Amino acid sequence: MEQLDELEARYERIEAAERLLHAEKLRLVAELDARQANLTDGARSMTEWIARRSDMHPTRARRLVRAARAAEAPLLAELADGRLSVDRADAYAEAQARGVDLAGLDLHDISGAWRRIRRSSPADRRPDDRHLAIQPSFDRTGWKVWGRLDAAEGSIVADALSREADRIEQGIPAEHRSSRSDRMADALVTLALGEADYSPTVAVHLDEANAPAEVDGVDSQLGELAHALCVGSVTVDRIERGRPMSYGTDTKQVPPRLRRFIAYRDGFACTIDGCTSTYRLEPHHIIHAGRHGPTDPENLTSICWFHHHEVIHNRGFGIDPDSPAQRRRLIPPEH
Repeated sequence: MEQLDELEARYERIEAAERLLHAEKLRLVAELDARQANLTDGARSMTEWIARRSDMHPTRARRLVRAARAAEAPLLAELADGRLSVDRADAYAEAQARGVDLAGLDLHDISGAWRRIRRSSPADRRPDDRHLAIQPSFDRTGWKVWGRLDAAEGSIVADALSREADRIEQGIPAEHRSSRSDRMADALVTLALGEADYSPTVAVHLDEANAPAEVDGVDSQLGELAHALCVGSVTVDRIERGRPMSYGTDTKQVPPRLRRFIAYRDGFACTIDGCTSTYRLEPHHIIHAGRHGPTDPENLTSICWFHHHEVIHNRGFGIDPDSPAQRRRLIPPEH
């Protein structure tokens, strides 16, 4: 049986090896990121690429990528020769990314160092902390809005919404008024709408002579657009041999009820391995409808807008039909 000091020595050797390997991993991830390795593998980002390749939780993969991007040469050298632990190196890389001064961080334990980094002032935050996002639900029955503004911008927006919210229900008895949050939502819509008459009409012309042979899925996409533009309308005309023809019902449209079931079955998230996106989820035929793939649950999977439009349709990737239902593997176009 090994003595205690021998076990401790082995532990220290393993720690040293982990630090050296982590420094090399950060350098490698930074190089892969610079060369956009994710684009060759159908991944939206390096975070997704790392999560897929390493079977790693996206949160951990995101921290690894951020550390690789922010870590400077002196920090990597200190990590490699054992002057920094893996966790402290990641914390210092996060501090560098946020513009937080590293001076004095070594006086804190790792938990205290992270607390100081997270308490950094808004002025020290990364530019990508300022953002606004708006995302529809899968069935387009609602939208989610979130983001972050700096102190001055947030005050301007909040004041404008408050004034508009108060204006909307002027003269309405207090007992009949909606909640404050409802009024703020109404205010956002009315400010965006302004005086415009929002009643769009979208016209699509499909010319058989110039269009691709397969147009499966177009009707489904137009149906989604008509749903999103519920106050407008969509018209579709098919042109055959120079003559206008009515658009038929022979496309492989996924019915709304089936769309909802597929989304529910797949946990309302993209099923591509390593992706956790819920953005604009769409049902996709694993075996393409143009190749007689059936429109049934076994041949449908939920994928996000990026993987559906950018990776599959624009770059020509396919989905391995033998891959697990919640970890769908992408097949490069040359295969």
